[in-house]
Amino acid sequence: MAGRRGKGEGAIYRHGDRWRAVVDLGWENGRRKRKYLSGKTRAAVAAKLRVAQAQAESGTLPIGPAPTVERWMTEWLESVSTRVAPRTLAHYRRMTSYYIVPALGRKRLDALRPTDFTRMTKGLNEKGLSLRTMQAAHQVLGMALRQAVRQGVIPSNPADLVDAPAPRKEPLDVVSPAEARTLLAAAQDVSYGPLWTLALTTGMREGEILALRWRDVDLDAGIVHVRHGKTRAARRAVPLTEVARQSLSAVAGARKPEDLVFSTRNGTPISPRNLLRAWHAFSQQVLGRRLSFHALRHSAATLMLGQGVGLRTVSDVLGHANIRITSDTYVEVLDNLKVEAARHMDDLFRP
Repeated sequence: MAGRRGKGEGAIYRHGDRWRAVVDLGWENGRRKRKYLSGKTRAAVAAKLRVAQAQAESGTLPIGPAPTVERWMTEWLESVSTRVAPRTLAHYRRMTSYYIVPALGRKRLDALRPTDFTRMTKGLNEKGLSLRTMQAAHQVLGMALRQAVRQGVIPSNPADLVDAPAPRKEPLDVVSPAEARTLLAAAQDVSYGPLWTLALTTGMREGEILALRWRDVDLDAGIVHVRHGKTRAARRAVPLTEVARQSLSAVAGARKPEDLVFSTRNGTPISPRNLLRAWHAFSQQVLGRRLSFHALRHSAATLMLGQGVGLRTVSDVLGHANIRITSDTYVEVLDNLKVEAARHMDDLFRP
């Protein structure tokens, strides 16, 4: 006769199209305590079961009610804080506090469903947030839930059952050559003018610009060295246009090499939120419409391409990891340039 299954032992069985396991945690107050695990394959569930059994033996297996999304995100952020770069951690915290917790914070982890992801995305979209932000919020919550699955807090990750927000085919938010000249002229009379000028003429990212120090700027050679990029391609030397060089020269003064190129009056870093607020007001006043800061980067790329600068060169200036990113981002511009090339060939062959 088979013996009674001991505390911490489990069983694996088929449940629909998935496999499940039960960890028997014995009796408490006249009620049997169990922990359920699930996975796509028997081997995956067996691996989870071994971990759960070891946790049960050591007393670290979570057996109480599942935490809320807000509580779990706090625990997850703490657990990854020593394993990711400070900038990455700041990104995770921003996605959590601004978007994930306001939408789903009170919901228990074991009550999350794929429809909750859809509802969160819909809410972010209705607030006018970018596709990138919606995708990032989905990704960060999905990572946190994957760890919850690994630790046996929940049996499966609902993020795996719903697609992340898909890219929308929308026109790039860019300025025309005439609008670019208008912006540069107006930038000469405002405090943030050199920053707007550098962004529009080089296509540098917001974070790259705010991290610049005067030791990174060689005004004589007309080059800015980006040293704080995420990838090897992002760490690059960016040539300055004459208008950008003159604009930076006008504010260089007696700055020390370690000083930030763009800072508050006290020399402290500029808040990205304050920067965006100033840019939105400036673009609305000068062009009559509010542009995203990233529109400066897109505009720099499209203006360079329109002037006949090669795709590889534009990709290098922007610091893209590979040329495919550049070609995919500016495919519409490149298609227009191909049509223009055909017209030039017509002019060449026309009698």
